[in-house]
Parts: sequence; C-alpha cells; structure tokens
Amino acid sequence: MEKKNGFFEDKDGNRSSTRLQMFLTMLFTFVVVGYQVWHSEVDIVFTILLFTAAFAPKQIQNFSEKMSK
Repeated sequence: MEKKNGFFEDKDGNRSSTRLQMFLTMLFTFVVVGYQVWHSEVDIVFTILLFTAAFAPKQIQNFSEKMSK
C-alpha cells in the first residue's frame, strides 16, 4: 500500500518548511483581514502584500528548482 504524503510534506515525504510558512502566513492574513473587516477599515494594499508574502516563496522555490534541472 502506498503511503500518502501529508499537507506539510513534499512529494518525497520530507517535511516542507516552505509549506508550513505559507500556511502560517495565510492564517495570519485571514486574521488581519477579519480584524480589518470587523473595524470597517480594509487596507487593500496591505492585504495584497500579505497574500503575496504567502505565495511568493513557494513560487520562487519552484522556479529555482526548474532552473537547476
């Protein structure tokens, strides 16, 4: 039977700190956006910056892995 990888594991089964960082940044972003909505002061530029901070490291990693092959 084939072992399934978890959410924080890469395709080889190793734990991925990049995926953990992405998850924590997204969680933080949702908390900040919720706070902004609650106080009716949504800063769209800051929100976009947080989403970019969540996804950019993984995309940079994918790009560097493809370039090194």
